[in-house]
Amino acid sequence: MQKLKLTDIKEGMVLARKVKDQNGRALLLPETALTGKHFRVFKAWGISEAFVKSQGDGPAEEAEETVSEPEGKQLVEKKLIENFIHTDPRHPAIKELFQVCVKNKLAQKN
Repeated sequence: MQKLKLTDIKEGMVLARKVKDQNGRALLLPETALTGKHFRVFKAWGISEAFVKSQGDGPAEEAEETVSEPEGKQLVEKKLIENFIHTDPRHPAIKELFQVCVKNKLAQKN
């Protein structure tokens, strides 16, 4: 696996990791063989580099910072608490909204 600038990536190369936009949303998944259309997507979303498979690499894997799930959830909750500072955390609707936000943030990381 190697990280290449968009100018060095050729059609037919295969992604080794997800390509995400600035907000963490997945644009392309691992194992995607790149075409001209993908390069237009990269340019439209401001993607300047990507991880592609090297000769002899096995199946693509998402080798990003690994944080255990409970640890990652605690970090997300800690950051989100700031957004809920002026609410009553005991209110059922606020509790539910907070959990939905945590779930969405965790999904964005994956």
